[in-house]
Amino acid sequence: MENEKFITVLTVTFPYEIVVIRSRLEAEGISCFVKDELTVQVNPFYSNAIGGVKLQVLERDLNQAIEILKEMEYIKEENSQTSEKLPHINEHSNNQNKKRNWYNLFCSWFRKNC
Repeated sequence: MENEKFITVLTVTFPYEIVVIRSRLEAEGISCFVKDELTVQVNPFYSNAIGGVKLQVLERDLNQAIEILKEMEYIKEENSQTSEKLPHINEHSNNQNKKRNWYNLFCSWFRKNC
């Protein structure tokens, strides 16, 4: 259990969008974690800067979570990736956007305070 990592399966703008999805996954026995939930609750304008609120599941539950998200129509069948590619795509897009998002966050803070 210590070596398992969480994989992002869905990203939304606001935390309230994840409540029903998270409840369904947990009802199916899938452990979930919502990354950046409290940050966006404190200041909703940071959502775009930090890449949104991320729903993460354990790597071992990834395939089951994807099937449930497809069933709930949060992931479209033709747009979904295989479970082997999904973590790589999410990590790549998140890493690519982090620099840009933090730069935007810094610029908005700088304009406000200086």
